[in-house]
Amino acid sequence: MYSSGSRVIAVPTLIGLLFTSNINRSFLKRETILLAGLWLWFGVTFLHALQVPFFQAHIDDSRLELIRVSKVLLITFVMILLVTSYSRFKSLVIVTA
Repeated sequence: MYSSGSRVIAVPTLIGLLFTSNINRSFLKRETILLAGLWLWFGVTFLHALQVPFFQAHIDDSRLELIRVSKVLLITFVMILLVTSYSRFKSLVIVTA
């Protein structure tokens, strides 16, 4: 599913987030709140699917997909916290490309 390369990037980034003092202080904007609400809604719909007998054959697939989406959204929120200037945004785009 995921290569070890994604862990090589994600784990140091999450650890580095704990030690940095230069984070985006204006994190709670409309867009980030809506994105967190969407993430919460994914969790609610997964919990609902656990209760519906029709979906029981697909619970393992949906659990894996929820984990995958959660990892992506977690790193998205971390990037929102870490991008504090235009030059950091430009660097992020260059690294991503």
